[in-house]
Amino acid sequence: MHQRRTLQLAIAAAALLSVAIHAQSNKWAEPYQRGVKAIDAKNYAEAVVQLEQAVAADPKAEARKYVEGVFRLDYFPYFYLGIAYTELHQYDRAQQNFEKAKATLPRNDRKLQTRFSDYQGQLQAALTAAKPPPPPTPRPAVPTAPAPATPAAPDNAAARALALQLADEGRRALPDSLSSARVKFQQAEQTFPGLKETADGRDQIRRREEQYAQFKAGAEQDERASDWKAARSKLDQAKEANPEQFAADNLVARVNYVIGRMNAPAPPLPATPTPNVNALTEESKRLFDEGQLLASQGKYADADVSYTTALQRNANNLEAKSALDASRSYASLIRDGRRLKDTKGGVEAARKRFEDARTLDPRRFDRDGLGPTLNALLKANGQDPTKEALRQGLIALLSGEAERSIAILEPALDQTGATSSTSSTQRATRSAAPLHAYLGVAYATRALTSATEDERTRLSGIAQEQFRQAVSSQPDYRLSPALVSPKILAMFEQARR
Repeated sequence: MHQRRTLQLAIAAAALLSVAIHAQSNKWAEPYQRGVKAIDAKNYAEAVVQLEQAVAADPKAEARKYVEGVFRLDYFPYFYLGIAYTELHQYDRAQQNFEKAKATLPRNDRKLQTRFSDYQGQLQAALTAAKPPPPPTPRPAVPTAPAPATPAAPDNAAARALALQLADEGRRALPDSLSSARVKFQQAEQTFPGLKETADGRDQIRRREEQYAQFKAGAEQDERASDWKAARSKLDQAKEANPEQFAADNLVARVNYVIGRMNAPAPPLPATPTPNVNALTEESKRLFDEGQLLASQGKYADADVSYTTALQRNANNLEAKSALDASRSYASLIRDGRRLKDTKGGVEAARKRFEDARTLDPRRFDRDGLGPTLNALLKANGQDPTKEALRQGLIALLSGEAERSIAILEPALDQTGATSSTSSTQRATRSAAPLHAYLGVAYATRALTSATEDERTRLSGIAQEQFRQAVSSQPDYRLSPALVSPKILAMFEQARR
């Protein structure tokens, strides 16, 4: 009887231990599956976030890995990380992950092996393009006397090869993102100064920025002269020169406006003398500035009135039109979000509307006190608001959109502090650590791509302060080297001291 009781206790203890291990080990399964789905959807930045999270939970890759009950799942995170980093042109990280994946992929899975070979070929081609030519082989000579050994300089050769690779990545990024290309060229210069490829890349960025400014200014002059065809042409050239800045300046709205004027019927000749055009233009500009001031004070309805009046004075005031369109879009998103959140099955759609509104105008979103509403929607949908904000901020960072990352992380950080109670202060403080840390990364990224020394200094100071806050919140916190560049990691470690 005693032996049976002992056996029952042993079985119960083993079951409890199994449950505890299962709860811990299964943390890899959900992010891994989300990462694979992101790969299939070609959302590679999202895939990196999810797969790195899976590896952090369980680094052991294997076929038919146990999940729960009788359910098993092939777990090959390094293979998919290699794909994601290859598509993101981060070839060094892709190579590291493919090396880890090589021994884990099943030999009899022909489809998987073929895909692995294809991506390895793509990666090797990219690395070969960045590899410098080998130095000429010197002719052998018979020394007349033993010469002192001259130390080799493998580090210089490796640094040069890495710098050439970074410069090539910068060149590839030029068509889509000058800021991403600038970061790559800066990293190349820091790794191995003086390369012609780096200097040429920086010159190309400078020329394209100058072209963008010229085309944008030329389009504005053509619009004032009502030469809509010429304005459209210059706007298209501005977009080609710097598509990233084109989007940041919201010139799409200007293109739509120009197209509308091109297609509009010619107005009849006025029967009476027109009012002074210069006076109307100045009045319109004054009203736009007044609207900006009102918006900064949180008086958004009054600001919209000023923007509308500015457009009535001068329909070509594109700044007023852009501001009014953004304000109306924000109001529409909030209106839809409030309607959907009270509709059956509308929680997910409402969450999306509120998140879009926060990204569009985070300051107004914060002033409207909508942070708790968004958090409640996230929780109702089974999501942790802090983790979701961090995830969205990381996706923006990996996509090269540091400004959008800041717009996501700053309000989330403020909300974390505002909602923590006395009993949960320590937990809230620790949850704020990654928000502070990656907000610092976003500011450091902007600092690295700033055009002026004053702006670099200002943004670097903000980044350092965020890093100090992260360490203060959680002294053992570490940034992921898989997501953050060595230079920014060094800034973080400096803040730790």
